[in-house]
Amino acid sequence: MDEELSGPIYLGLTDDPVQLRLAGSYEDAFAATGRPVEFRDVDSADRLDMLQAGEVNVVLGCVGELLDVLDPDKGDELRGLYAEAVEEGADPAQWRDITHTTMFSALPTDLQASDPGEAVGCTDDSLPQNTVAVYRKTALERSDRRALNNVAGGVDSSDLAEESEGRD
Repeated sequence: MDEELSGPIYLGLTDDPVQLRLAGSYEDAFAATGRPVEFRDVDSADRLDMLQAGEVNVVLGCVGELLDVLDPDKGDELRGLYAEAVEEGADPAQWRDITHTTMFSALPTDLQASDPGEAVGCTDDSLPQNTVAVYRKTALERSDRRALNNVAGGVDSSDLAEESEGRD
């Protein structure tokens, strides 16, 4: 079996407090699939390059923030449409999915993304900023991908706030 599929998952984390709070949830989810997790410090600006280079297998971010990194022009275009939609009483879940799909389509072919989480992880509200994990396609098996999506769907913003308050 390929070592990338059987060895530890290298989870790249920035110093963002939301990512640090989510790290334990991802570690637990991967442990359930039999994959240990090793955390690696990454700079926000370098995380996708490190992911593509194989230095990490998974990184975390927000759908709108990652769209801006991957395709700034598409991010600006979507931002304008989102602002109009918000004024008209847009459905936040629909726009979370639109932003995720747009971000997903901008990913390089060797990368994939989890479903968008319920939790909002970034403060820029000009686009939906739901949490998402981006990973190397060659690094995760189906059970690992299911674990990623379970964390995304199982953690919401109030859970992150409660975790934060519990550590103060």
